[in-house]
Amino acid sequence: MKIAVGIATYRRREVLSETLRSLQQQTRCANRILIATTSLEDVDPIVAADTGAEVVMSAAGLCRQRNAILDRLGDEDVILFFDDDFLPADDFLEQTENLFREAAQKGEPLRVATGELIADGIIGPGFSYEQALQYLENADRSRLNPAIRPVYNGYGCNMALDARSIRNRQLRFDERLAIYGWLEDVDFTRRLGSDGKMIKTGLLTGVHRGVKLGRTSGKRLGYAQIVNPAYLARRRSCSWWFAFRKMTRNLVRNMIGCVIPDPLVDRRGRLWGNLIGFSDLLRGRFQPERIEQLS
Repeated sequence: MKIAVGIATYRRREVLSETLRSLQQQTRCANRILIATTSLEDVDPIVAADTGAEVVMSAAGLCRQRNAILDRLGDEDVILFFDDDFLPADDFLEQTENLFREAAQKGEPLRVATGELIADGIIGPGFSYEQALQYLENADRSRLNPAIRPVYNGYGCNMALDARSIRNRQLRFDERLAIYGWLEDVDFTRRLGSDGKMIKTGLLTGVHRGVKLGRTSGKRLGYAQIVNPAYLARRRSCSWWFAFRKMTRNLVRNMIGCVIPDPLVDRRGRLWGNLIGFSDLLRGRFQPERIEQLS
C-alpha cells in the first residue's frame, strides 16, 4: 500500500519544518510527502531535502493548494492531509494502513478516516512545538475511543482519504471556498464518502497545535462562517440543519466575544463578516468566493 502525506502551508516556515521533522518518527514511513506552498520562502530547503518532501507550487488558498497536491498524485492508495501545525502520533501512518487494509479485506469501501485529538490548540493560544511533543509523550491513549464508528465528515487537520476513489471519480476541493477554505473538509469528505464508509477512531491521533501565525482576517473568516455553510447546504454537501447550527453557533460566539473580548480572536471583525454574509444571503448571493473582495 502506498500512502502519501499532503500538507498545504502559508507563511509558516518554522512550523512546517517542525511538522516535517516529526514525520520522521513514524513507525511506518510515508511513500511521498507533498508540500503545497505559494512561495519557496515558506519551505526550508534543507528540511525538505532531509525528509524527502516534494514542493508543489500553487496559487494561494487552502482548496487550491490541496488540489495542487491531488494533481501530483500517481498510483498512491491513500492520501493523508495534515495541517502544517498538526503533529501525528508516531503510529498514525501504521494505523492508517491497517484500517484501509482491513477494510479492503472485508470488502468494505473505506473512503475517509479521521482521528481523535489528544489536544487542540485552536480553541486557545495554541501550543509550541515542545508543548505539543509533551502532549504526545504523556498522552493516556486508553482514554481515547479505539472503536471504529461512523462520522458525518472528516476533520481537515487530519484526514486519510481513499486516493484511488478520488482518482477514479476525479474529485477536487471546491475552489469557490476561497482563502481559508472554511468547511472544505465537510464538502470534500461528504462527496468522497457518498459511496462508502467514513469513520472516526482513537487509533488515529495527534495534537493540533492551533498556531495563530498566518491566519486570515477576522472579517473574512466571519464572512465564510455564514456564507460557506449556506452554500454547501444549497448544493447538498451538508444538511440545512448542519449549516444552521454552524452559522448560529459562530454568530453567538462572536457576539459574546464582542462583550467579553478575547485577545486571541478578532471577534468584532468576525461579527462584522457575519453580518456582511447574512446581508449577501438575503440578497440571494451564495458566493463564497466573494471573501476575496473583503479586506
